[in-house]
Amino acid sequence: MGKRGRPRGGTSKTCLIKDKLIEPYEIHVDNANRQFILVDTTNKNNVGYYTKLTSALKAIMETKYVPTGGDNNIYTLREYIKAMSQVRDDIVALMESPYAITA
Repeated sequence: MGKRGRPRGGTSKTCLIKDKLIEPYEIHVDNANRQFILVDTTNKNNVGYYTKLTSALKAIMETKYVPTGGDNNIYTLREYIKAMSQVRDDIVALMESPYAITA
């Protein structure tokens, strides 16, 4: 059975996505392995490997709006849903085409 994921030491990237909206992250597009690699630029670590751009963006937005860090993060259901709705709205805004025709 073959190994899954990116080959060890593989550094090929065909495109880099940097934007103020997703800072401190950047997304490396690797067409050879058909992946979007999420990189944290503050500590130069790969955060995750995604097959869809929207999945990488969702991971970024969740870290921005839904804090993690242990058992002290207690939310009401309404607060959590509100945070996740903000994540959804931001992803929709990011994915909206600048060429879309508005009526």
